[in-house]
Formats: sequence, C-alpha cells, structure tokens
Amino acid sequence: MSQDLIAVNGVFYEVAVGALKRTCDITDGDNAGRTDPPAASMIRDVIGTFFTYVLTIEPKQGKQAQYDAFHDALVQPVDSVQLTIPYGQTSKTFDAYITKVEDELKVRRGSLKIWGGMAITFTATDPNITPT
Repeated sequence: MSQDLIAVNGVFYEVAVGALKRTCDITDGDNAGRTDPPAASMIRDVIGTFFTYVLTIEPKQGKQAQYDAFHDALVQPVDSVQLTIPYGQTSKTFDAYITKVEDELKVRRGSLKIWGGMAITFTATDPNITPT
C-alpha cells in the first residue's frame, strides 16, 4: 500500500500503512422509528452517511521519529483533526474525531524503543454525504 495515502491536519507522515478499513453508517435523526402495528413500517429520518476509518500502521525502518510524531499528532486533546484518506480511486478530506489510539512496544535496542501496531479509529464529525 502506498505510504502517502493519509494526512492528518495536512501533514503526511512517513509511516507504513498496514491496513485500512472503511465503514459507512447511514444515520437517522430523532424522527425515525416504526409505525404502530400491524404495519409496523419503518419511517426513516436520514440525516446523512458518516464515514469511519480504522487505520493500522507500523514505523518505517529508520523512521521511528516519524511514527512518534504521527502518534503525538493523533493524541492531542482536540475536538477533531482534518483527515485526508483514500475513498474509491480518489481521496476525501474531512474533519474527524478520534476517541482511541493504541499501539505497543515491540522492541527495545539500547535507548531506542520501537513502537508499532498502532490502531486508530477516525469518525466523521459531520455527515460525509447528506440526503438530496
């Protein structure tokens, strides 16, 4: 997978993308629900489609500082980040919030600590697609 696929706040980091999973949630508003029986039809109140991406990364060889900088950019206590991420054959840029970033210490070589296996979940703050 190409390594310049994902940017956070306009910055591409030299990290290795291990996997990228996309989920699109079509979300209803407060007026959605079922009618009374016997029909019990579903009434939708679609407010839009929200994209969620789960990204896993590893450090590139010799680029642990880039991995660390990427980690530091993701764990800031902010409402959202600007995310540029693949979508189909192009990419999309949107604001996303992060609730969890996790990784693990893989190897220690003297004073160098090699972290890896970072998993991040990004969820759009606003609908990526709205009803027409």
